[in-house]
Amino acid sequence: MTEKSTTSNPEWSRLLKRQAVKVHKFIQGGKSSLLNEFPHMVAIGFRNVGSGITSWNNCGGTLISHWYIMTAAHCTDSELGSPALVRLGALNVNRNLPGQEVEDIGVAQVIAHPEYQGTRGDLSIYHDVALLRLERRVEFREGVQPACLYDEQEVNEREVVATGWGNLGFADAPSDVLQKVQLDIIPGQQCKDLLGTDATIPRGIQSQGQVCAGVLEGGRDTCSGDSGGPLQVNNTRTFRPGYSCGMEIIGITSFGKFCAEKNSPGVYTRVANYIPWIESVVWQNGD
Repeated sequence: MTEKSTTSNPEWSRLLKRQAVKVHKFIQGGKSSLLNEFPHMVAIGFRNVGSGITSWNNCGGTLISHWYIMTAAHCTDSELGSPALVRLGALNVNRNLPGQEVEDIGVAQVIAHPEYQGTRGDLSIYHDVALLRLERRVEFREGVQPACLYDEQEVNEREVVATGWGNLGFADAPSDVLQKVQLDIIPGQQCKDLLGTDATIPRGIQSQGQVCAGVLEGGRDTCSGDSGGPLQVNNTRTFRPGYSCGMEIIGITSFGKFCAEKNSPGVYTRVANYIPWIESVVWQNGD
């Protein structure tokens, strides 16, 4: 357990839960990460206009270039408002740690996938991916590095890792320290059968754009506060000369019906399906 964050606002958490009842994403059953273990991991900040306080425990994202963060579209379409800042290089998102070099950069533009419909009014949550263009260029260093995007539609890896600063349990406080949890990829048809349909997924799980992960016996999962963060595997492939990355991103934390319960896997946006759109945005200006 970690201490309760001094900058977390319980009212904002209630707003997010009320705005998207089915979208519950926090790390449960995981453990603390190490310094610089996930250098692509980004905390997304939402600023309370009245108090001026920035909350860092509601959504995460992935650094994918010098200028862009990849996250969930529902993180840009909530009563918390639009993302204001991103925090890079953090292990403890709310406190300074020895060796931790945190950098905050403003968000210049929010670009949600054109087919995303939003979560307000219990609308469906398909195509849950967005890009944040930053106000200035990120200079890569030891604790700040981009991740690669997993470009195969079929996930060959059985075990994957999710990360985030969300709640440690449904009724618990958010974690100041980045958490990680190992999960299993759940076959598409099995996940579709387990989750069925509702207002969030009226057509059920769509395997082309969504991938499921969890532990079917329960106990480990992502839930509230981890939305937008990466579902990832260690990079074992060779990319173009002079270019490397430690992790490949398979999915974006999207939603789940329950948290860490039996036969209730989490749902993640399948990154491979959206690479053409992502590249059309990120590389259009040679970024």
